[in-house]
Amino acid sequence: MEQLQQTLESEGTLSLAQKVALLSHLKALNRDSSSVIRQSKQAAAHQAQLSDSVHARVQNLLYERRHLEQEIERCRNFETSYDKVPLVSLEDYQQAADTEQETDEHALMLNRLKFELSTRQQLSERRKQLQDIRSLINSENNETKNSLEDLDSDLDKFVDFARGIQSKLNKLDKVWESKEDKMEEEEEENGAEDSKASKDADDIEIDDVVDKQPQDRDTNDSDHQTAPAEQMDTN
Repeated sequence: MEQLQQTLESEGTLSLAQKVALLSHLKALNRDSSSVIRQSKQAAAHQAQLSDSVHARVQNLLYERRHLEQEIERCRNFETSYDKVPLVSLEDYQQAADTEQETDEHALMLNRLKFELSTRQQLSERRKQLQDIRSLINSENNETKNSLEDLDSDLDKFVDFARGIQSKLNKLDKVWESKEDKMEEEEEENGAEDSKASKDADDIEIDDVVDKQPQDRDTNDSDHQTAPAEQMDTN
């Protein structure tokens, strides 16, 4: 640059060739300055990109930090389902699991949940077995019910048949009752005739007795008369 300035000061004494050389040198300097400016702009743009990238990363980190803080707070305030699950009491759990007292509350809760899960699985298996037994009993009851329904229909048929027999027996009873009534009437008539005959026989016997009584009296009188005579003879 100093050489160019000195050359410009002595421009009046320069020849045409020197002026052309100076112009070429000036163009070269202009190109160099343009290249330096372009490189400087590129470097500035690169630095700006780096700065923007770093700023964006910082903003992303801040956003992630805020998001994580919100998630942590939400997790701390989150009402989990196991809080509402009726778990086995701590004393029963320690006695059944035969474990020592744990200091970590999180590990203790996990172990209690595992114990609760295994216990409920066992109870669920037992419930399935009882349901199978119940279904078997229900099937047997249904078979018995069907048999009883068939028996009811058979009993209805038997009752209808028995009613027919009963009606016939009632008719026979009426016939036998009428016959018995006739037989009783005949027996009463025969009894009346027999009683009349026996009464007549009794009357005849009474008459015979009455006829015999005077003869007995005469015999007794004669006996009384002969008795004193016999006594006198003995005397």
